[in-house]
Amino acid sequence: MDAQFCWTCLTTAYGDGDLVEAADQAASLLTWLDDGNPPPETALTTPFGMGDPWDEAVTRAICNLILSAPPEP
Repeated sequence: MDAQFCWTCLTTAYGDGDLVEAADQAASLLTWLDDGNPPPETALTTPFGMGDPWDEAVTRAICNLILSAPPEP
């Protein structure tokens, strides 16, 4: 899986209001991270020295937020 592409799909889908697609991408990213794989880059810059820990924390937080959102009626 290309985690960076998945992150881009997630953020684009969320921005477009496609919560089903965003949730699919979020679930894929969480599985990817749970398997010990590296996170996508979540921002152009991160706090000095944070790198992967920052990106993983942001990815997990956003994915969990999307997955906890109530479904659209």
